[in-house]
Amino acid sequence: MRCMKMKENKEELEKHVQMHMKMNFTAFIVWLLSKKSMHGYAIIKKLEEEHPNICAANRLYPLLNELEREGYISKKHEREGKREKLVYTTTKKGLELLKKFKKEMNRHQIIKAFVREMMG
Repeated sequence: MRCMKMKENKEELEKHVQMHMKMNFTAFIVWLLSKKSMHGYAIIKKLEEEHPNICAANRLYPLLNELEREGYISKKHEREGKREKLVYTTTKKGLELLKKFKKEMNRHQIIKAFVREMMG
């Protein structure tokens, strides 16, 4: 019985960690676009600069589509030479999401200490 409970707790913890990782990745993308409008390839390059071990390309475009559907970012077509690219930017709703995310992160002192130590 105890092993079953531990297994359930481990599965629950893994789901929780995955949810937080997606939330953090989402907040990072929305934050990045709030600083500067970018096309997908530029976002991937920025992610690779910051986190060389993360393969973001396969997850980025589905996430961008999801964020656009939810109204956190918008996209527009821009011509760059002969090519047309989709350029993404954060919306007002996306900025509100960032405020909520910041408030949530500030509520959790242990996470705040972790981020401060990791960044410092």
